[in-house]
Amino acid sequence: MRRDLDPEAGLIDLYPQEITRVFLNLISNGFYAATKRKEAGDETFEPTLSATTKASATASKSGSAITAPASRLEVKEKMFNPFFTTKPAGEGTGLELSM
Repeated sequence: MRRDLDPEAGLIDLYPQEITRVFLNLISNGFYAATKRKEAGDETFEPTLSATTKASATASKSGSAITAPASRLEVKEKMFNPFFTTKPAGEGTGLELSM
């Protein structure tokens, strides 16, 4: 795991139980994406889970689950909706970004 945390990003008020759930879901999603890529036959792939913060007015989510440009726009519009996920049925809750 690699961390790149921007000290200029500032501080936020949050509930410890909710942020713990968010981190667990995001880490789980990272492992899920790495496993799917490895299963796809990419033998040279060496997974690295990265956590990055930046002082910015915009944010993005990237990963192997969002592929085509049209899909990215569709996903971007829905990614903060509760229960929205790009995973197959039964494999994701879609809760981490809505929290």
